[in-house]
Amino acid sequence: MILHTIVPRELIFQASETSFETKELYLYNGIPILAEVTEDHRLRVSEIISTNPNHYMHPECIPGTIISPFPTENE
Repeated sequence: MILHTIVPRELIFQASETSFETKELYLYNGIPILAEVTEDHRLRVSEIISTNPNHYMHPECIPGTIISPFPTENE
């Protein structure tokens, strides 16, 4: 998406920078995701960072889902 505006970027996207400090980019089953580590060392998916529309159809990568950073044989 391209946004053409005279309004400064900081006013449009006012997310605090601290909300991004706990999130990191991971590759889960070939799908780039933005996730944060939980207390039990698992990952909580925040966003899918992909241009492939098929990646958004995988139920294990829905934002809010808690996944293991190391896939097991069952996954």
